[in-house]
Amino acid sequence: MVVPLHRNPLAAKPLAEALANHPGVTLLPPQDYRAFVALLSRAALVVTDSGGVQEEAATLGIPVLVAREETDRPEAMEAGTTLVVGTWEAALLAAAHRLLDAPPRPLRPSLAFGDGRAAPRILAALETFRQVEAPVPALAFRP
Repeated sequence: MVVPLHRNPLAAKPLAEALANHPGVTLLPPQDYRAFVALLSRAALVVTDSGGVQEEAATLGIPVLVAREETDRPEAMEAGTTLVVGTWEAALLAAAHRLLDAPPRPLRPSLAFGDGRAAPRILAALETFRQVEAPVPALAFRP
């Protein structure tokens, strides 16, 4: 198991202390975005309480167990990539074993959070906006 630690020492310290001497656990320093996504893309399973990680994993088609009582990313649940298991250790472990012991399934990337083409669409909209010759109202600033 690979555990990249959080950048916030208040979040990283308890996890590092709990897992530091656990066999089979590799603790990594905080990762930049590209390195983190590279790690994530090779994962068989992700356990997180982070909404952002739920989004990234769903986009990559990586199954996610959410260690919270609810998720603010219902799109990931609807896409079938995410299961909320709560914070009870036994429930989390049971769900992890079910997923890891099941036959491998093909990755099914989800477009629940977009199709990755937002930047070209934004650029096209800005180009269109720039071409429209509309008068710009004068702004009055008062001291």
